[in-house]
Amino acid sequence: MNPDKVLIVSSKIDVQQFTWQFLNKSGILLYQATTLEKAYEMYSRISFDLFVFEKVTENTLGLQQFVQFIRSKSDFIPIIFIDRDLTEHEQLELLKARVSFFVAGSASIAVLEEHIINTLMVQRKLKNKNFYIAEETDLKLGAFRFNPKRYEFFIHNKLIPLSSKEVKIMELFMENPQQVFSKKEIYLRIWNADNFNDNMITVFINQLRKKIAAELPGTEVIKTIWGLGYMFEPE
Repeated sequence: MNPDKVLIVSSKIDVQQFTWQFLNKSGILLYQATTLEKAYEMYSRISFDLFVFEKVTENTLGLQQFVQFIRSKSDFIPIIFIDRDLTEHEQLELLKARVSFFVAGSASIAVLEEHIINTLMVQRKLKNKNFYIAEETDLKLGAFRFNPKRYEFFIHNKLIPLSSKEVKIMELFMENPQQVFSKKEIYLRIWNADNFNDNMITVFINQLRKKIAAELPGTEVIKTIWGLGYMFEPE
């Protein structure tokens, strides 16, 4: 099996900090770019399986454009962003550019290693086209299936990579089909916080719609109920 190639775009993380066991037993090759210019140059030569970003410049627009550049090449390469000193606005803009998920800036190298390994395991399953064997506890609605034990979401038995918040929103919808939820209800249930953020919900719903539409073109199962909120209505 060819090793997975991971590009770490960061001026703060030293790839030598990663453990010997991680580098030698996980089948992963780590590359590092300390600037966006170097990242562009390396991506032009090497086909990467995963990107790990940090804020290497105060110009967040440049980061957003690079993420969009990656997405123009592939919809499926995972992009992990280390949330170190990002404002809420910057997070939203990066989500719109389709960063896969954020990791806390305080996370240790060991935690980051686990994120990388787990994310690449999902990618390997997709590449190998391994189909999912259903479990009795799964939630099943038409083409959709949700495994509540592993927090995995499938369309026609194909695993759909979702962020931690996206998967919780889908769990809510799968457990309550054809029930309307306001943006505030979704926020309180998923984020379990009082500082309601309307725009954050819109971003995540749009991301879910795009991922579902990629598998089921022309289908809109997350419907907007004007003045009320959203409803999941599988065909």
